[in-house]
Amino acid sequence: MKRVKENNKVNRYQLQIARYEKGQNPERIALLLSVRQKRMVARYAQYARIANRLQKIVSAITDEAMVPSISRVWYLNFAREVEKLWRHYPNKDLTEELKIRHYKWLIRGLDPFLLQRVAGAVLTDLRRQKESNENS
Repeated sequence: MKRVKENNKVNRYQLQIARYEKGQNPERIALLLSVRQKRMVARYAQYARIANRLQKIVSAITDEAMVPSISRVWYLNFAREVEKLWRHYPNKDLTEELKIRHYKWLIRGLDPFLLQRVAGAVLTDLRRQKESNENS
């Protein structure tokens, strides 16, 4: 009986290795990536455009207010959260959610006036982008 259990362990162990090797097969990986590559590149390009716009908006506002470069990342994170709310809830009134995000970053020590300017600029840009997409 003990020998049968040991054989089952070996078989189970070999089966695990075979499954792992199947997942690590370079031809299979290349095939999956070639199928998904266009979609992956398109999604990354879309994200890169959004990130670039947010970076420009935050940079303009923080440069004008002479915010140190090291602190700019926090305003950029706030802008990303505002954009994410807009993306996930496009048809909702975001007033309460924006108040929560504003309070969150206010507690972390950011300037409330700059937070309002960043949120306003991001939302204005997103609305303008949506309108231009609808008109196209």
